[in-house]
Amino acid sequence: MGIPFAAVTPCAKQKTLARLGEVRDGFLLDLVPLVLTSPINHCADRDFHDRVFGAPAEFILSLAMGPALGADQGFKKQSDQAGGIMICNEKDIPAPSAIPTIRSPMRDEFFPAKTTAPVAAIAGFGMNADLVDKLHPKKVPPTPAQVESELSPRWRNGPNSVINFLMNHDPSTSELRELDRQFHLHPFTHHSDMHKSGTQLIKSGDGCFLIDQDDRRLLDGLAGLWCVNVGYNCAAIVEAVHRQMRQLPYYPSFFNTTTEPPVRVAEFLAKKSPARLNRTIFSNSGSEANESALKIIRSYHHTRGQSGKCKILSRSFSYHGVTLAASSMTGLPICYEPFDLPLPGFIHVPGPHPYAVQSPLDPEAYGKWCLEETAKTIQREGANTIAAMFVEPIQGAGGVIPPPPGYLAELRDLLRKNNILFVADEVITAFGRLGHWFASNLWNLDPDIITLAKGITSGYLPLGATMVSDEISETIFSAGYFAHGYTYSAHPSSAAAALANLETIESLGLVERVRDDTGPYFQQKLHEFAAHPAVSEVRGYGLIGALEVIPRSGRAGLASEPTIGVRASGLIREEGSIVRGIRTLIAMAPPLIITREEIDHLFSCVKRGLDRLWD
Repeated sequence: MGIPFAAVTPCAKQKTLARLGEVRDGFLLDLVPLVLTSPINHCADRDFHDRVFGAPAEFILSLAMGPALGADQGFKKQSDQAGGIMICNEKDIPAPSAIPTIRSPMRDEFFPAKTTAPVAAIAGFGMNADLVDKLHPKKVPPTPAQVESELSPRWRNGPNSVINFLMNHDPSTSELRELDRQFHLHPFTHHSDMHKSGTQLIKSGDGCFLIDQDDRRLLDGLAGLWCVNVGYNCAAIVEAVHRQMRQLPYYPSFFNTTTEPPVRVAEFLAKKSPARLNRTIFSNSGSEANESALKIIRSYHHTRGQSGKCKILSRSFSYHGVTLAASSMTGLPICYEPFDLPLPGFIHVPGPHPYAVQSPLDPEAYGKWCLEETAKTIQREGANTIAAMFVEPIQGAGGVIPPPPGYLAELRDLLRKNNILFVADEVITAFGRLGHWFASNLWNLDPDIITLAKGITSGYLPLGATMVSDEISETIFSAGYFAHGYTYSAHPSSAAAALANLETIESLGLVERVRDDTGPYFQQKLHEFAAHPAVSEVRGYGLIGALEVIPRSGRAGLASEPTIGVRASGLIREEGSIVRGIRTLIAMAPPLIITREEIDHLFSCVKRGLDRLWD
């Protein structure tokens, strides 16, 4: 006798469809415990069961009500009050007058009180009892193909099938925007401004392009958030994650235990990084990678009997993350002032960005002045109190600020002279964006620690990494128990994504391609904007760049429009490409797979947008 299941998401049909699709990939396991707590079969009427495509409403409602009332109560409640409510095709959508009646037994979670229009509320499919037994968590089927082969075809095929119905009833943009407004807090967002115009929705991506809510094809000139190095829809990463999730989706690296993917990733990183950095601890983001570095640094000095070395140096216009400590290191007032930061012991020294402070010095001379000021700060604070300095080889979110010639090497030497650890924050610069696996190799930085994230998985899954020198790791080993780590440190599925991503970058020769071909071409096209009247400075290296934007009134006019870069990025988006507006500039960092033709497309959109800025 058939035992049906259902995924119920009223007013969000796309979510319902996603669940049904996941069922076809064997993802039904998360629903099974809700129903099989008490696998009672209420479908005694076989004809009735067949007539509704194996999805009688009583079982659908029991699934909906089970979490709130308990499985047994849910079955009884729906049998008594709600049996027979179902949707098999569009004709069965309830009329507005019926909604209050349906809402009562299903509770407001499933029919929000403000619902007034017809909704596709219920969808489901049937399967035989043997398959249900196989899908029990203790009896996982070996392949998704086995699951699909045994599913009743009635729920997937034909003009009146549930799938056909759902695929033609996507949630509207206005509906999703309203849900976003009600329930979602966005990072780094002015929410009232965003909701006035409506949240931008991205529906899909392939290669360097995205599809938005209006089905417009947009070239992603920022690679998501400086991270989608191999582009969207990379089959190698998707397949690697799928395999890993079927084999072992998660297990911690606690308890003297590991899984294979993070070991392989750590080995790969050690082979590509500077020679002294051979061990890695994993986290979930760049912020956490820097937090791990901070604790490792404190542990290192504590173990060596130097607990007084606890202050941290970083630079103005730097960005190191959003935790309390990482925000304290970040040299952007908008990131720390609203939170009453920085914390004590975090000290900012000048970053080499003469344009932003309107210095008359050229970048190289200003860089030397910054070094002098850093040396004065070390002397004032006392080198014996300073643990480390965090340095982005190219300052990214602060404005795409490449280092002046010789600056980084001299900074490293200054720190070594004063027994201060040098941390290279390569969350943006690693994995090929500059035409090298690491900026630390490009500029011979020989750091004590490197922090990583973003491009390590091309953003497909969250992963951060902190690489430490042999001296630091051996000191940690000597201290005994290392009491640091996260639940998801060395997550095997994220590590599988990272390994497939890194191997893809290597096999496609993307690092060399950026170094020898697309990087130089990108910089050539970028620097042509030096002649554009709306551009006052051009900065970049490899596949990263920025244009400082000015109004018709020149730099003096920036006082009345300090976020003109954001307005410029909006115009460029309207022209067909996504760039990032930051204060008075636009930043670009496209996927490493970008072609010359796509670079031309990106910059043609930039030109049209900047032309309109001055219209």
